[in-house]
Amino acid sequence: MANFSQTMDVSPVGTFSEYKDGIFHTSCVMEINAPYHVVKSVYLSIVEGMKSSPTKDLDWAFQNMSKTTGSREEFLLREEGVVYNPQSNKYQLKLKIGLKDHEPGLYTINANLKTQTYQNGKYEISFRTTQKIKIMNSCGITLHLMQKDANTSVVCLHSDMSFSWLFNIFFTEKRYKNVLEWRLEQFLINVKNRSESHHKMVKTVNTL
Repeated sequence: MANFSQTMDVSPVGTFSEYKDGIFHTSCVMEINAPYHVVKSVYLSIVEGMKSSPTKDLDWAFQNMSKTTGSREEFLLREEGVVYNPQSNKYQLKLKIGLKDHEPGLYTINANLKTQTYQNGKYEISFRTTQKIKIMNSCGITLHLMQKDANTSVVCLHSDMSFSWLFNIFFTEKRYKNVLEWRLEQFLINVKNRSESHHKMVKTVNTL
């Protein structure tokens, strides 16, 4: 498998991925034309949706992820149940996962789901698995939010994924891009679109 660090790929919205030491790393950074507090409200809705029913309460966040134009592959992801303990931040998600032309499997994902606000105002949502599953050794996804100026925010997504040796055999860097990378990027695009839409709505109401 080729190393991403040798062929760094940067898309127009600032997304790149790297494969190193058995782990796929993806980073996506983009500016949002909306104030910090507006984008943070969207981030908070992500947290609450994760705790209740991601596929139902966060349907907006997964828009345009089922399209498979060009080389992009279909990817089945169906939620079967969620349990969250706010005292320990322990999170359990039951999912049916599968690729096109492959029988989907039911997996129980145990993880920690945390939020943190730093002294400089940066807000962070972090999700990290705590146990291996059949197809994946580990997975971590972190969302950051920072203020650039009064009407502009910067959002970042960082992920690291390590697949089981059997799954990793056919999950090449090309397939990773066709299945997962663009969906991670699309997630952040959906956050951007929702934040800017909310901001425009508030501005319209304030002018009435």
